[in-house]
Amino acid sequence: PSTPDDAYHMLLASIQDNNPVIYLEHRWLHNQIGEISNGHSLSLGKARVVRKGEDITIVCWSNMVVEAIRAAEILEENEVSCELVDIRTLRPMDWSAIEKSVKKTGRLLVLDNGHEMNGYGAEVVARAASSLFSDLKAAPERVAIPNYPSPTSFGMTRDYYPDSKKIAQKVIELCGDFGTVSGGKWEHMPHDVPGDWFRGPF
Repeated sequence: PSTPDDAYHMLLASIQDNNPVIYLEHRWLHNQIGEISNGHSLSLGKARVVRKGEDITIVCWSNMVVEAIRAAEILEENEVSCELVDIRTLRPMDWSAIEKSVKKTGRLLVLDNGHEMNGYGAEVVARAASSLFSDLKAAPERVAIPNYPSPTSFGMTRDYYPDSKKIAQKVIELCGDFGTVSGGKWEHMPHDVPGDWFRGPF
């Protein structure tokens, strides 16, 4: 889940499901505050379009949804329109929602908070390349954690975790503008935590 409302309703749906369910929460989302809707039922395996757009589809889940929203807001100022699809559950995957969006935008970027090699993002990219090849204007890409263990020093983590700046830069490349994203809202953002509020556990 990427929002308090989804966290609540997806947990209920997981408990009520007759199959075994693995429910994962990202610790960087535990500070979120939001309204919980009443009388709302959520079916596992249904994606949510967080933001509509025309130029590129960004598929994300968990804390990557937050980073994608930040990136989309900056990219909008540069006249790049991003459609954000929160797939919510990894399996079952709502492929129809991804397919519908990619056929509209013609570009796909998958955000994975796991490792790049053998990660879930690789599966989404592979499936898109296989079944949506004729709809794509550019090769599908992913932003993920590098293929080595998490560093333990502040300096070594600088280029390790995917963030909104890396996402925005990759979107610019996919959309054909090879400019550089720098400064602005990213100037003083920490690179190894989600925000100044975070105090651990590390």
